[in-house]
Amino acid sequence: MSILRVEGARVRFPGGTSVALPELRVEAGDRLLVTGRNGSGKSTLLRVLAMLVTPEGRFEAEVPPREVALLPQRPYLFRMRSLANVALALSSRNIPRGERRGRAEAALARVGASHLAARRPDELSTGELQRVALARALVTEPRVLLLDEPLGPLDAAGIERVEGLVSEPGDLTIVLTAPAPGPLGRLVGRVVEMPDREQR
Repeated sequence: MSILRVEGARVRFPGGTSVALPELRVEAGDRLLVTGRNGSGKSTLLRVLAMLVTPEGRFEAEVPPREVALLPQRPYLFRMRSLANVALALSSRNIPRGERRGRAEAALARVGASHLAARRPDELSTGELQRVALARALVTEPRVLLLDEPLGPLDAAGIERVEGLVSEPGDLTIVLTAPAPGPLGRLVGRVVEMPDREQR
């Protein structure tokens, strides 16, 4: 059963450009890679799937927004320790305070970032920041995980963790973007190519 569907949809921007979104059906447990040139609208598509942007045309979701997690290319962390940043994602989920630390520690461990727990954002490299942000996305145990070009800023260890996440069995639905299939193309079930952005 499709949990996210896009058909005949488009997002228009000020200045005369628009993004035509490909017809897309995302099934529960899918591992889907969206490729395309820079500026083709890959990030816009993920924001539509995350229900942050409403397109023209048909978009249907059988999953509530709170069960969809988006990791953008340039995630933002608050000026607090990494462990607190990850635990903060649980504060609005009615998770008892006593459980938040343990779940945040487990999420950091899952992405190989336990050693970063006490560091603040200004003490992290770009790749380390990305890993902490990925832990924050995972800690809420979403049904759908959207990763916008996740391999770009990561070091070798971080790339290995993302590839392992994509490869592991389970019900988590993952949609990723990349300029070209690359190594991810061998791990996902489907590859969808974005059309180039149009001028009005």
